[in-house]
Amino acid sequence: MNSRLVTTSHQFNQNGEEFFFATVPGVRCSDAFNFASAGLAAAEDLLGQLVQIDETCHLAFAVRALVSQAKALIDSGIVAVEQVGDPIPRFSGEEVAA
Repeated sequence: MNSRLVTTSHQFNQNGEEFFFATVPGVRCSDAFNFASAGLAAAEDLLGQLVQIDETCHLAFAVRALVSQAKALIDSGIVAVEQVGDPIPRFSGEEVAA
């Protein structure tokens, strides 16, 4: 893994001019994205429960928290991924259209 692909600090869950949380800089983007994926999977599961039991408040808050955490993790790694760029696939040493 490219050592440049690490997270930056990204603040989230704003309350006025302050933020409740921030991601940790320097974490491998692959780890951050895997954790974000797990958080989104948990949010998806909770949304299914919301529909089944017709809950409106408590589980909705939990889903919002999970989604905001996952978004922050993804946002914290985007800078590194964008800096690396998207290399053009090569076949037999020649560039091919993606």
